[in-house]
Amino acid sequence: MTMQNEDFNQRSYFWFSISIGIFVGLVFGFAISSFVSTVRLHDATRYTESKSMNEMMKSQVERGRFGKAPRFSDLINQNGQKVSSDQFDGKVQVVSFIAPYGVDSSPVIVSHLMNLYEELKQSHLLGSKVVFVSYNLDPEHAGTAVMSHFMKAIAGLEPADADNWAFLTGSESSIGGIVAGRYAVHYRPLDTAAYQAYATRMKQQGLFDYAPAVNPLTQNAPAHKRIVGHDELVLVAPNGDIHVKIRQASAYPNDRILHDIAAMLKLPGMGKP
Repeated sequence: MTMQNEDFNQRSYFWFSISIGIFVGLVFGFAISSFVSTVRLHDATRYTESKSMNEMMKSQVERGRFGKAPRFSDLINQNGQKVSSDQFDGKVQVVSFIAPYGVDSSPVIVSHLMNLYEELKQSHLLGSKVVFVSYNLDPEHAGTAVMSHFMKAIAGLEPADADNWAFLTGSESSIGGIVAGRYAVHYRPLDTAAYQAYATRMKQQGLFDYAPAVNPLTQNAPAHKRIVGHDELVLVAPNGDIHVKIRQASAYPNDRILHDIAAMLKLPGMGKP
């Protein structure tokens, strides 16, 4: 009787062990399957987001030949010095369009480009091979003193840096001919009512920046119009050809811009971006 009980207990323990093993195996298998599925989902999501980001960036940029950069000899920089376009010959120009009293695009563009500026400086390309050029879109209200203040406050640039980053101004007709005419950047000065209507339309389209950038110049700014439609960047090749146009420049990756610059300079290992 005792032997039978022991035999029964052993068989019970055996089948109990088998059941526990099967249960643990099922749980473990389910956990592994869930983990693999999660990883695959994460990878798929990351791939989709990456692909979506690439598609978005492709829609922001145009590469080609868009004619020659403007020639001039009558503009002045933030130090009040006359500047000729001849000074930029043989160099890549990183061209932007700035409203000194702006709080939408202008401070963001300049702050964004400062990372690129510093990287080019560390690579010993700044000044010798690459220059930054910004055109003042509000010459009626912002003269050289305001431009100098803007570059100091937003970019931390001193007067001596004007050789590397020239913030140019002139008459409204000269600036308009260069920016809207040669570079085809269709900026628009809007009064208060027109700007409110514009902002409402942008909000409805999900394109409005709800957090305007800090610009200390606005605190004591004279009455002026809000300038929109200039969040663009243009790259000019050393031979003066306009080669790259970037929309929504304040959010465009600097490494892509750097790649285009390197390609224009024909640096080793640089193919198409």
